Amino acid sequence: MVHNGLDLDRWSSTTRPVPGRAVWTGRIIGEKGLHVAIDAARKVGMDLHFAGPVSDHDYFRRTVEPLLGEDTVYRGHLDHHQLPDLLASGEVYLATPLWAEPFGLATVEAMSMGTPVAALLSGAMGEIVGPSAGHLAEHHSADALADSIEQARHKPRPGVIAWSRRFSADLMVDSYLGLLRDVAERAGTLTGAGAGWTPLGDVLAAKNRDGIDAPRRGPDEDRHPVIRTVETVT
Repeated sequence: MVHNGLDLDRWSSTTRPVPGRAVWTGRIIGEKGLHVAIDAARKVGMDLHFAGPVSDHDYFRRTVEPLLGEDTVYRGHLDHHQLPDLLASGEVYLATPLWAEPFGLATVEAMSMGTPVAALLSGAMGEIVGPSAGHLAEHHSADALADSIEQARHKPRPGVIAWSRRFSADLMVDSYLGLLRDVAERAGTLTGAGAGWTPLGDVLAAKNRDGIDAPRRGPDEDRHPVIRTVETVT
């Protein structure tokens, strides 16, 4: 399996974590579970600062807006220059997917800033959030997430950053190229090469690495790197 990756070197901030602050980022829509994050943060006496585009205005108006207050602050739809400071300001990042999310780039973004994660165990969260980077809530409830917050919030931040490195864009690209090389070998593409021939994986690397988009960064974790062009090698 090849995980999605980020250009982690672009994620940096001098902002220090604010004691008692939890953070959340993502599209504001019911399946992202922001209301669970708000309830859980309140249960442990933490403020919650969150950001992201409002993708479901009815959900925001009916469910989220009534929960706003001095301890729950909507920071708006932040750009990629502002997000690192918000993520770094949290003692803990809350990941609350209420569906089987295939990945969670926003969660990786938070870990790259050293912010430990308290997450609902759903979709890919069990693969993304390791023991050194946070804690998983086994039930989709505010009570279970509150327990995970207490377990995660004091994880050493250098360990969280180290864990995030396994989701780098460079590792993702190298893994895909390795798979392409393996497929070519199994298919017999690499047999009968003449003088000056280059293995398929190396040709693809040389021709297409610059054509692979760096994963877009931001609060929406439903993103995938895109290969613009792939030339056929004969």
